[in-house]
Amino acid sequence: MKKIFICGYYGFDNLGDEAILRSLIEGIRSQSPEVELTVLSASRHRTEDEYGVKAISRNDYRALMHAMKTQDVIVFGGGSLLQDVTSSRSILYYLGLMFLAKMHGKPLMMVAQGIGPIQRSVFRKMTHWIFRSAKHISVRDRVSLEELTAMGIDRDRIVQTTDPVWGFHSIPAMETVAQRAEKSIVMSLRPWGNSEEMEAKWVELVNRLQTELQANVELLSFHQAQDAPLAKRISDKTGCAWMAHTPSVEQILERIGAADLLIGVRLHSLIFSAIMATPMIGLSYDPKVDAFMESMEGGPIFAVESFSVDQVVQLARQRMNDQVFQQKLRERSEGLCAQAKADQKMIIQELLHD
Repeated sequence: MKKIFICGYYGFDNLGDEAILRSLIEGIRSQSPEVELTVLSASRHRTEDEYGVKAISRNDYRALMHAMKTQDVIVFGGGSLLQDVTSSRSILYYLGLMFLAKMHGKPLMMVAQGIGPIQRSVFRKMTHWIFRSAKHISVRDRVSLEELTAMGIDRDRIVQTTDPVWGFHSIPAMETVAQRAEKSIVMSLRPWGNSEEMEAKWVELVNRLQTELQANVELLSFHQAQDAPLAKRISDKTGCAWMAHTPSVEQILERIGAADLLIGVRLHSLIFSAIMATPMIGLSYDPKVDAFMESMEGGPIFAVESFSVDQVVQLARQRMNDQVFQQKLRERSEGLCAQAKADQKMIIQELLHD
């Protein structure tokens, strides 16, 4: 029985990364139900219960060393694992795991990675050294591909695919939102920059969406620990709805699919919106957000630290009534979902037949 170890930012109650993991597990089991899966997790028991897999705690270094010796394939599954903008700890941790796998001669599968920004030269050299011998390299966007090629990885060895979430098997049926007097807007925010200034802008934006557009606004928390406290404070000041607990991926998709518009900072909120063909406005804090919105022709893209409330309200009014944009979004979404499933099948076959 093949043993596969999936490593990533799992078990942190981050809906986007959990959706990536769910998609990978579903894809692997659809092709090989008998495979033994082990997952790196910050919440070992919860991951085991939720996905029916074995799990290893991120801080259990003895178990991690054993896994690198005994697993057949090591998969680094999606997400922005390799970047040094927020801190150096994360990239050192994942490069360390990749180094261990390489030292034990294990096949490394880098699946749908979001690479960078990687600013420090030492991390760029380490990434090049590890990736040049990886069995498989796929990236989720053009920016990641360019980042790896700039580090000297052969372009022909890199597959540009989509975020694994596009290959999610349990997407609710997309239905046309019925015309109604009140519009519905969902927002996915995250703490960023000067917290007091940003919070004041969020409050102003929510108030104006509710008064000028007569919209019901709901705040979705994609990363419970980071996003929920901010959402509660904004709700207390504006009276808008907020999600106190993170529901399942299917429930989030249903909520977004029933809305007229999503305003998102979190990348996966924007991906979920595109999947459900709900028009979106992206507020970017990272090149990965810019890359995604450009791929969906979803501009203009506003920087989260400097966006104008007037501009966002104006674009929201326009986008909620733009049937042409929504139809193009639906067509693009259907194409990307089909591409993701085809790419996922190819990648998993390569993984299983190592």
